[in-house]
This record gives sequence, structure tokens and C-alpha cells, in this order.
Amino acid sequence: MRNQELGHQIGIAAAMTGLAKLALEVGNLSRAAQLYGIIEDRLAALSLPLYITDQVEFNHGMSMLHTRLDEKTYAKFWTKGKALSLDEAIAFALGES
Repeated sequence: MRNQELGHQIGIAAAMTGLAKLALEVGNLSRAAQLYGIIEDRLAALSLPLYITDQVEFNHGMSMLHTRLDEKTYAKFWTKGKALSLDEAIAFALGES
């Protein structure tokens, strides 16, 4: 990821938002939930919001995810995503783990 090379943390979160939405669109709900957990954790660590267009995509994806996935499964994968280090999160997002 170019954002990773540049150390652009918001860019990394934005790219992950796109990957989470893609996972959601292809029906990989557990992966989507884990990616959204990663994104929320990164944003909280940075104390920064996504750019508005990315925030709209994030909110829309989260809304879709909540209608498709039961709360227990959602919480399990969300928590799993939040527990990853940045390097682990990037590897997961890129399908390397």
C-alpha cells in the first residue's frame, strides 16, 4: 500500500474502508466486520476522523453489515480486528494472513 510507504495513517484507514466494503459486497461478512474493527481502532488511536467521503462509505458499510450479521458474530470479528497491530492489520487487509 502506498499509504503505508508514506506513513499516511488516514490513507491506510480509507483504503481499508474500501476493502471492507468490497468484503461486504461479496458476502464475506466476517472479514468485513474484522476490517471495520481495524478501521475503528486505527481512527481511535490517531484521534482523527476519516475524510468525509470515506466516512460516508464507512457509515454506509457499517449500516449494511449490521443488517446482515447477527450481533454476536459481529462482535466476535470486530473485536478480533481491533486486537491486531498495524502491521498485522495491513497484512490481513491485503489478504496476506
